[in-house]
Amino acid sequence: MRRALSLALAALIGSGCSMVGLEADEAPPTENVCESSADCGGGACVGGQCHAQAGELTTVLFEITPPMTSGEGFAGVHFLERMTGLPRGGGALDLSIEQMAEVRGSVTLPSGATSMVSSCAFKVTFTPSERLLGLSATSYSVKNDASEPFSLGMPAGRYDIYVQPLPLAPAAPCEATPVVLRAQVIEAGNVELPIVVPEPKRLHLEVVPPTRVSLLDWSVALVDPLTGRALSVVRKQDATTADLDFLAVVGGDDKDAGHELLRLTPPSGLVAPTFLMDRSALELFTEGEATVTGLTFPDPVRLEGRVEVGRTSESVSADVSFVATQLDGITPGTLAGFARTVQSDAAGRFAVELLAGTYRVRAVPVGAQPVARGSGPAPLAASEDTWVVASSPAKQAGRLIQLGPSARLTGSVASPGGSVMSGATVQAIASPARLNAGVLDVALGEAPFVPRASSETMGDDGVFTLFADPGVYDVAVLPADGTGFAWLVRPNVEASTGIADLGRLTLPLPVVYRGSVTVAGRADPTSQEAVVVPGALIRAYVYMDQGQAYAADPAAAASVLQIAETRADQQGAFRLLLPSHLD
Repeated sequence: MRRALSLALAALIGSGCSMVGLEADEAPPTENVCESSADCGGGACVGGQCHAQAGELTTVLFEITPPMTSGEGFAGVHFLERMTGLPRGGGALDLSIEQMAEVRGSVTLPSGATSMVSSCAFKVTFTPSERLLGLSATSYSVKNDASEPFSLGMPAGRYDIYVQPLPLAPAAPCEATPVVLRAQVIEAGNVELPIVVPEPKRLHLEVVPPTRVSLLDWSVALVDPLTGRALSVVRKQDATTADLDFLAVVGGDDKDAGHELLRLTPPSGLVAPTFLMDRSALELFTEGEATVTGLTFPDPVRLEGRVEVGRTSESVSADVSFVATQLDGITPGTLAGFARTVQSDAAGRFAVELLAGTYRVRAVPVGAQPVARGSGPAPLAASEDTWVVASSPAKQAGRLIQLGPSARLTGSVASPGGSVMSGATVQAIASPARLNAGVLDVALGEAPFVPRASSETMGDDGVFTLFADPGVYDVAVLPADGTGFAWLVRPNVEASTGIADLGRLTLPLPVVYRGSVTVAGRADPTSQEAVVVPGALIRAYVYMDQGQAYAADPAAAASVLQIAETRADQQGAFRLLLPSHLD
């Protein structure tokens, strides 16, 4: 089985960020076998394996991915199917993927528009509108010009459509403006989708800069508050003014219409913040003109420091990031974001130019440190602290970052019948419920850091030790393929410092479901039987609320948690083992 608990998080803590996994002892994996129900710890012995008589998880989100080798138009596409009221005792479970939508369309301006759309091409991007709560969202993009319509395949569903104008040639004028169309319904089958982009309205924006700063090379944009995508085109800009084309309405009855963010971004190399202002607060569309004043920020200071191990003099090379949570000298009511990342050298020394204010400072040691299983010193953990940087003196030295050992998550794993488990993989993944952050959160330094943890394949003693940065994790035990056990998943495990003993973990009894994966609405023309999807990867997730408890009602969910995984055979049939409960 693969080891991802959350697709979005797997991308965040991939090979470049994870600690090195621990080496495994050679030990055959424990298998789920029984002679009678007395061997099953409260379950039933069915066909020589222990099964749960009833499970607790009746609402499950399935992600179904046909293999890239399937040769169909849906190869590699992620399909989601939510199932409620699953039989508690297992049984039949047939899954289906929707027929693909074949979208054909074009991008035009409304009749009578004066803008020169003929010199534009358009990039059209479809992103699922549904909250995925930690799952990665697959977007579908296509380029369209005035010469012919575009054609694109995707699963049926609701999509946010982002239309981005592109000049056909570097010197060609393109008078269209980006637009977001939210929650557009795309039905299965052939879909005709003419997209009419509203004619842009003109905004004359005057920015009064601080006396010592020119805005000549700053970028100015109106951006979507949910995605951060640009919704404007800068026509011209000099030291004090910028003319923007922008849309008066974004997405019709969209609740965020009128609250787009005006973003002023400094050029690379200038030590200055990015400013963000709510469009409604500026009343940009009242007269078609607006003046932005009060863009003050402090002078930069040079900060020098060193990264070392604990209270020793041993130096460490580390990536050190500074994210401002508050900047001095900013006019009240103005939002400003600022961040910098540097790497300490071989002697642990670093230098960075910052603005006066308060920062979240994180140091991540460069390179993972392999550790012999269950022995030796723990690898160094990332550190996180809060620093206040004063406005003077202009050069400040002597700052010290001390890295300590990782926390240890220890425990042992037993089968439902009480025997010692071997050959299972134990892992800890940063809990997605604590990592949700919007565009504004990220810009203002409020997005949390992603902690790292190791993984381990257990030997014949059933004991494990994981090393982790301080943080909150979902810990999972993944039995080896074909052993007949379900996953054990314990959410909301906190690692701080020292040793956190999780005790003896007992695998939940599996609830067994069998079924097949088919294509909805399609039948083989010769046999009239449903078209199956051979080799489909099936991942099962449950919904979790804010307190990281199982949520049977998806409306109460704050995140999702993977609890199982299997693959259909060449006839599209599968056997899925869901845990009877969360640990």
